Amino acid sequence: MFEYIKDYKLQFSGALTPRRTTKRILLHHTSGGDAETVAGIHAYHLSKGHKGIDYNICVERDGSVAWGRGLTYCGGSVNNSAAGTRCMNDDSVAIAALGDFEHNSMPDIQKEALKRVARDVARYYGLVEVKGHNEVAGRGYTDCPGRYFPLDEVRSYAAGSREEEKTQAAEPGVNVPELKRNLRLASPLMRGGDVQAAQGRLAYHKAQPGSIDGIYGEKTRAAAIRFQKARIAEGYDLGTDGADGVVGPKTWAILWQG
Repeated sequence: MFEYIKDYKLQFSGALTPRRTTKRILLHHTSGGDAETVAGIHAYHLSKGHKGIDYNICVERDGSVAWGRGLTYCGGSVNNSAAGTRCMNDDSVAIAALGDFEHNSMPDIQKEALKRVARDVARYYGLVEVKGHNEVAGRGYTDCPGRYFPLDEVRSYAAGSREEEKTQAAEPGVNVPELKRNLRLASPLMRGGDVQAAQGRLAYHKAQPGSIDGIYGEKTRAAAIRFQKARIAEGYDLGTDGADGVVGPKTWAILWQG
């Protein structure tokens, strides 16, 4: 799902904290000029005493999308102790578009990339809440993400993913990513984007997989079993293996239903 996102291999000054829960997407602009880069923002945030870039995901002017802190970690994009934004770094995915959208409009190619990644994050976590920085912090505190930021368009596009999932839930195989291997508890532990996607869907179905870290450990297996038992009780056919904690084709397909 996120295979198009570039990884600049940013080096952080300390261990990042995994998010325990994800409630919303927070949208930002970086307010910089045309020469601004993801690496430059990272260096600036390091110089301010932060662990590194405060955003989870960055959308560049040419339509490229790049990892900042990554999908599963707490960001640092808002004041975590202010009344309006208390603890929001701990339960939000911060997406920043490079540019100053208080004074400039966003290039179409960048806007389309922003809409795509916001929608993918919303679908991955089952989110419906998408907010601009100044909507939660107050317009007297910040103008971010700017008056020309396409906030309503991005929000509408991202929120549409939930309605699409509901519509497609009765159609097996529609928009389900390809599963190239069965996911199971193994030694060494299985890792990868497919594991992370399964964890995200298990979390969406309230199966409690723990950290969405792309590592198929005991908590992920237990969550898969909980999910499988619940679906069997509802009459789904998972084959002769039943609730075995292995995410094979049948379990994978059901995970992506609404």
